Amino acid sequence: MVEWFSSFWAKPNASDNTNQLIQKRKDQIQSLKEGFPRAFEVRPDVEYHVAVNVGAAMISLNIFLPQDFPQCKPTVNVSPRLSHPWVNQNMSITGCHDLNQFSVHTSLGRVIQTIVNEFQRNPPLLLDHAYPMPSDAIPPSYGATGAVGGAPVRDSGNVVNSPGNSISSRLRLSEWSTAELQEFLDNEDKINQKIVELDEYKGFQATKSGLCEGNEALARYNLSLEPSIQQEKRNLREKLAQLQQLVSNYDSMKEHVDTLSSAYSRQTISDHLQVAALEAEEESDKIAQNFVDRKIDVESFIQNFTDSKRKLYHLRRTKEERLNNNTPHFF
Repeated sequence: MVEWFSSFWAKPNASDNTNQLIQKRKDQIQSLKEGFPRAFEVRPDVEYHVAVNVGAAMISLNIFLPQDFPQCKPTVNVSPRLSHPWVNQNMSITGCHDLNQFSVHTSLGRVIQTIVNEFQRNPPLLLDHAYPMPSDAIPPSYGATGAVGGAPVRDSGNVVNSPGNSISSRLRLSEWSTAELQEFLDNEDKINQKIVELDEYKGFQATKSGLCEGNEALARYNLSLEPSIQQEKRNLREKLAQLQQLVSNYDSMKEHVDTLSSAYSRQTISDHLQVAALEAEEESDKIAQNFVDRKIDVESFIQNFTDSKRKLYHLRRTKEERLNNNTPHFF
């Protein structure tokens, strides 16, 4: 009874706790991947990137998992810069209750989904150099206007993607005279300047810049893995050399075993026993003939014939017969 109470109140092993935390961390990451199958893994088990469409804009959620996660909450940052009650000046999510009260039993995937739902219910205002994606780049599920529920997306307080807000209306070409239009068409620099000033062009440039930065970060991360990959290659070559040595040792030992098996086969042993029995029989016959010829006395005959040679002959003969009859344990 005392031992039972002792085992009941015993403290858990530290290694068991570590393994449990590692498994819970993996479960949390799995919940994120199940909720967002296209989540990009920037650093395995540490940093993840989730891109979501909010209206006509593409917003990135950068999720950082600290070393003590899931015992402590993750950090979620947004980009590009935007204004929303849940987001502070450092572009970190601080107003999400589920994130602030995060615990081991909280689902990371559900927390991120809560943030996405809030952004879709109350679209944030894009700031600074953040530009919405053009309407033709928005998936069909978001409607013709590119916004959830037809709500326009604002850039610094100005509507930039509302119905009927086309390129021609933005350039106000209808208000231009024929001469101005002709001058515009004849001057390629003006055309290029107007294109550069378009929000669509700026949005494409921002998207391009973000993709380049992401590719550069991924390339740096891949390069950081090169030393460990090279080390693993060296370890693999060492293991391969050990394997080849073991194979060579195995072949040598197998050849030795095959030689012994051939030397100690049933047929070989039977042949040797037969030869040895014949030799013992010949020697016993010589002793008997010497006794008949009175070359040895009775005591020598009994000692050499009965107790030695003849007995040895019968033993070998019996072993040979048992071996040939497939009798087990013939020795």
